[in-house]
Parts: sequence; C-alpha cells; structure tokens
Amino acid sequence: MHRVKRRMQNGALWLIALLFAMAANARAQSPYISRVVEYFPAPGQFTNTAAWGTPAKAQSLIGGLAGGISLGGFGGYIVVGFDHRIDNHPDNPYGVDFTVFGNPLATAQNFVIWSEPGAVSVMKDENGNGLADDTWYELAGSDYYFSSTVRNYQITYTNPKQVNAADVPWADNQGRVGYILKNDYHFQPYYPQAAPFPGVDQRQITFAGNKIKGYVDRSDPSYIQAYKRGFGYADNALAAPGSHVVPDNPYTPAIEGAGGDAFDIDWAIDANGDHIHLDGIDFIRIYTAQNDDAGWLGEVSTEIRGIADVAPDIRIQGELDQVVMADIPRKVRENMQIPLEAYAFHKGILQADAAIIFSVDKDAVAGIDPGMLVTKGSGRVTITAALKANPAVKTQTTIDIVSPKAIKIVTTGQAIRRHARAAISATVLDQNGTEIAGVALAWRTSDASVLDIGTQGEQIVMRGKSEGIAWLIVSANDIPNLKDSVLIQVLPEAETRLVYLTIKDKDGLVISRRQVAVNNFDLNAYVDHRSEDYGIDKVNGVTVAHAIAQLFTNEDFASDLRFRDDDKGGGRLYLWRVPKGDASGISYVYGYGGTMEYTFDKAWFVRVNERTYVNGLHNVPVSEGDEIIVYPVERIGVPWLFIKIHSDKDTVDVEAPVALTVIRFEQSINPDRTVNTLSSDAVADARVSVNGRAYPNDSASAKTDELGKVIVTFSSRGTKNITVAGEACVVVVRSDIPVGIGDESEQDLAIYPNPFQSYLRLEGAGTNAGYTLMTLSGAVQQSGRMSNETTLSTAALPAGMYLLRIETGAAIHYVKLVKQ
Repeated sequence: MHRVKRRMQNGALWLIALLFAMAANARAQSPYISRVVEYFPAPGQFTNTAAWGTPAKAQSLIGGLAGGISLGGFGGYIVVGFDHRIDNHPDNPYGVDFTVFGNPLATAQNFVIWSEPGAVSVMKDENGNGLADDTWYELAGSDYYFSSTVRNYQITYTNPKQVNAADVPWADNQGRVGYILKNDYHFQPYYPQAAPFPGVDQRQITFAGNKIKGYVDRSDPSYIQAYKRGFGYADNALAAPGSHVVPDNPYTPAIEGAGGDAFDIDWAIDANGDHIHLDGIDFIRIYTAQNDDAGWLGEVSTEIRGIADVAPDIRIQGELDQVVMADIPRKVRENMQIPLEAYAFHKGILQADAAIIFSVDKDAVAGIDPGMLVTKGSGRVTITAALKANPAVKTQTTIDIVSPKAIKIVTTGQAIRRHARAAISATVLDQNGTEIAGVALAWRTSDASVLDIGTQGEQIVMRGKSEGIAWLIVSANDIPNLKDSVLIQVLPEAETRLVYLTIKDKDGLVISRRQVAVNNFDLNAYVDHRSEDYGIDKVNGVTVAHAIAQLFTNEDFASDLRFRDDDKGGGRLYLWRVPKGDASGISYVYGYGGTMEYTFDKAWFVRVNERTYVNGLHNVPVSEGDEIIVYPVERIGVPWLFIKIHSDKDTVDVEAPVALTVIRFEQSINPDRTVNTLSSDAVADARVSVNGRAYPNDSASAKTDELGKVIVTFSSRGTKNITVAGEACVVVVRSDIPVGIGDESEQDLAIYPNPFQSYLRLEGAGTNAGYTLMTLSGAVQQSGRMSNETTLSTAALPAGMYLLRIETGAAIHYVKLVKQ
C-alpha cells in the first residue's frame, strides 16, 4: 500500500516537474522572428540600400520590431522562421494566429492613406528537417477573390547594368511590359547587385505569385494615396501601443490590441484555391503582391518591421463577420456604369452563398442596377454594401460624380527657347467651371521635331528642339472631343539659363536654394594660378563655373569667390574658396578639389542633378532648370555624407501643397577623381520650420515620414524659407490669382520687356496702383505707386530672377521677370 502511494506521489511529482519544464520552455520562447531564412527583394528604390534593402538589414527583423526591410516591386520576398511552431490555436483572439507589422501611413484620424500590400504564405515543417523545403500555402486575403486579381502571375525584371539608378525593365506573362522607374531620391542601382546578393542572376530574375490590383489614387499628384485592403495583407494596417502578442481584429476598421495585420492559419489555400487545415506552421513567406507605380513616391513595395506570435486568450472576443467591396475610383463621371463587386466573409472565410445588397444615399445622383453603379448627375454619393441577412454588417465608400466640360492648357507663355524646358499642365473644368482632378490626359505636339513632351520629376514639360512653331495639344484619354491646344513658338537658344543653386559649408548653409539667371562670361577674373584661358571664346556655352560665379556676383561677393587652376589641378578648374558673411566681416572656407595626392585634404564638390563633380567645372554644361548644390568635404580620403532637400515647386498659390523630400547620401571619390554614390536613404522624423519658426505652429512641428517626405501648405503669401534637417529651400507663395496677368485684364496691363536689362515698362494698371519689384528671396528692390505709364530704371540691378507684385485694388498680380 505504501509502495503504491509512493508511486502515485512520484508520478505526481514527475507530472508537476514536466509542467514546470513545459512552462519554463514556453517562457524561453520568443514570440518574434528568430531567423531570416531567405531575403530576395525585387528591384526597387530601397533595394541595395543599407537602411532598407540588404541581407544584413534583414537581420534587424530578428527578436522584435526595431528593424525594417523593403521587398521591392512585385514578387520580392522574405522567408522567416521562429524558435517554436506557431500553433493554430482555437483560443486565440478572433481565431488569428500571428501578426505582421509593416509601416503604412495614415491621417490623424487613423485613416490609412499609404498601404503597400504583401501576400503571406505559410509552411509546416512536415519532414522535420528544419528547412523551408515543404509546401507553401498562401493565406487568402480579401482581394484574392476579386475579379481583378491575376492568379499565377509571373514577372521578369532585366538588369539595366548601370553604375547608378536606372529604370529597370520588366515583362509579365500577361503580355505587358513596363519599368521600375528611378526617382529623384535614390541613386543606387535598383536591381539586386552581386555584392549584397551574390546568388542573384545579374541578367534577369523572375518572380511569381497572385497579383492583386490594389488602389493607388493619383487624382492629386502632390498627394498620391494607396488605400488599405480589407484584410489578409501585410503592410496594410496601423500598429498601436500595447503588447505585440495581443492582435488586432482584422474584421473591423478599429485599431485593437497592438494593431498590425493579423492572420489566421485557417485562411490557408492550396494550389487549386481550396482551403486546407494546418494545426501549426514553422515558416512564413511574405511577398509584394501589387505591381504598381506611385509617381514621385516610387514603386509599391511592401515593407516589414517584424512578426509576433499571438498568445491564446479566450476573454478577447469581437465581430467575426465582414463585407469587403472592391475599390471604386474616388472621382467618376456622370452617365457611366461602374461594376460593383463585394464579398461576405466569416472569420476570413468566403461565404459564397451570402447575399449582399447595394444601396446609395442620393438617388438623384446615382442608382443601382444589378451589379452596377449608374451615375446620373454631379454630386457626392455614398455607396453601401450590406449583408442581406444582417444589414448591420456593411462597408461604405464615398465618391464624387463630376461632369468634365472643358480643358484649358496652362503654360508660362506661348514661346520657349531651343533646348529650354517649361512646365505645362491642363485644368479640367466641370459644368460649373470648377476644376476637376483625376482626369487622365494625353499630350502631343503637331511637330515633334520642333517641340516635344517629356517629364521632369512629377511635372509634364515641353522642350524646344528646333526653331519653328508647333501646336501643343492635350485631350482627355477617354473623352476624345474634350481637348485644347495652343501654338508654341520655339525661339533661338537663350544666352541665359535659369538654374537652382544651393551653397553650403561645414557649418550649414551659405546661400539657401534659389533660382539664378546665368549666361556665358569671362571667368578669368575669378581664377587663381591660371594655366589656361577661361575667356568667353575659350569656354563653350554656359557652365557650372558660370552659375557659381554669377550667384556671387549677384550677391556682391564677386571679388571674394575664387576658382583655382595650378599644378595641383593640372588645368582642371576647381572651386578653391567660397565667400561667407557680409561686407563688415567676410570669412572663407577653404578646400582643394583638384588633386588626389593628399587623400585627407578638404574639397569642394558640386552636384548637378544626379552627378557630382570635384573639378573640370568649366566643362560641365548647365541646362534650364538644373539643380546645383555646392558643398564641402573635410576628408576626401574616406566616405562622406551630405543631405539634400528637394521641393517639387518653387512658386505656389495660397493653400497649394508643396511636397518636400529629404535624402541623405553617402559618397566616396574614385582614383580617377569621379564621385561614387554608395547609398541614399530617407531622412525620417526630421522637423520642419518656416522662416525660423516651427511649422505649422510653435506648439507642434510637422516631421518627415519614413520616406523622408512631408507636405506643407501656406495660408499667407510671401517668401517662405523652409528648413528641414539643417537644409533649406525657398518657396514663394503667391496669391490665388495665377502668376501672370489673367485673360480678363491682359488688354489693360502690359509689362515689358521680359527678359529686361536697363529698364522695365509698366502700362495700363490704372492710376495709383501699387508695385513692388523683389528678388525671389523677398528682398525689395523698388516699390511705389504707378500711373497708366510707368518706367522703372533697372540698370543697377544684378542679373537674375525677380518677382513683380502689382496691386490694383481689385486684385493682386505676380509676374516672374528675368534680368539679363
């Protein structure tokens, strides 16, 4: 009897010990990723960058949510594992088993405006060898069932094999071709390079998966948005404070628990699309599920910060039914029929037999025919898709119905110089004369040998190719009879170029970004130790050296700016010293840019658009609109960093958005004296100030997002000196009256000549109208009251760009002028 009791006691002790061991093991397990099995990004703007796109950075996902990785364009993927099996546990909240955390962006009201959806697949280690070599099962998200989804999609990218960023061509198995487009913010090659990715074929790579359509809203080019998917995709839902093992309910719009994108292993489907049951998984694979370009924001590319295993907790309950509706454009035209598509889900499983009822809130604006939204008249309408058996389960979307009636081309004038570029745009108006955004336009010219159309960043530009005349024509893509045209004259090539120039030193800005009118002139007076002649007849065209000298001439520092050309430079003109300060106390910053003999010397570098130069500045031509940055490097023998701020506009109307992007570059110099850009990364979380004060107000400052981007608007006119991360640019905010003289007054007011030299004539503004002539930085040159005929003496003004403000009492006009 005692022996039996002792055995029972021993058995109980063994069971208790086992339970303690199991508990200790459970405590030892991490809910986070424990290893990165494979990282294979598709081409993209972050691929090959240390911040978001290398195998080393992929390791940052291990052990928490402090890291981050980009998967590039469609198909780019990552495979991760854990230190334990993730169970398909029946007691998990809402039935979900793990959460993927990305970096979507949202408004202050938590409305997601930037989602880059990634599809998720799972694998169970069936053969027990610890390798991800069994069967992958995709977790079917809401968009998997939409008619716009392409199953078994394949895409092949071709390496452009360029040293710096270049468009990466692609072709898919649907007969479509396109590019992963380079942008103005990332300059490394976008195709995975052999150094960080030694196993990648450097000719072509192919990815496969199920491609969803997603929804990128480009109706406002300065505020492009990519909307959230229903459920079942990574990088799609916001994170929230709280325990990472407490998930969000994927079937409701509210953020619950830790937020992020929660996934249920029961969503797993096989190659035929049939659901299967897995009791647990060991590996997770995430790939970019959308093939789309978002303009200045670059390609849609899924970003991942980490994954957390969900902890069982039967106390957490919530809604398990959901209706998901396919996206409808936010702006549509009247008299159209738009297909409607929606599906019902229970715990993320399609309820194919569930009936869904569509309705609208304004019958006069739109109606519902079976499966169709019929637009009737202009206005705003809300469409609702509700579960017939339970109308409380529903989803809604609100759209604007408009009626385009006219297109009006907007240009800075009807003449352009040969080789010059000028921004063009067109305003689409509805029946009330109100501007409509989001109408796709097509541009062409009547003679492409005289005038052609291209892009510069996000702007459409026309370029003069040869002297002559040609029609500039715009039309709506799907409304052929809606068009406008203007006759453009291409004049002989201008002697003056308008470029943007920024000068900085090791302590900060010397001169903030501004526009400079520059032409060819004798450089000899600016060059020390000359071994060559830099006269007008010896230096061809307008060069970077002219632009730098012209700026300091305009700033009254002509005698203090010095280039150098001696035995160190070997006849290669380089920048030696740059004036800084004012007339009462000028200081200099020295640098040597002509030699590699002293690898620890300082040097002045000049970046022109996407290329950087250390010498030969008189051989670098400039074109209209070029971006030039002059900056010093303390030690040219080691890699260095510099930061660039880019503004998509230099002049805007009141309340018009200005998109800023701040990028940090790492560079080094090659033995042949060329400069190599090693990496480029966004400057995130940098505060914005305007005219020395925090923007938008003293109590709160806007900051750049994870892509280094921020959008600012201004409610008052004037010159705005914008500073971000120690870098600055200038934006002139004009009135809501367009720059130039509107049609209603062009017969009354004349301003000529433009460009001007010794005088400026103002006619027809009316008695006692006020005028102010100022630089783009806001420095007033002349002001006063005018009569019907007023002549301003301008001979003493330095060459450059000016802004003329005329106040007639009824309106305020701003006109850009150039002094040659």
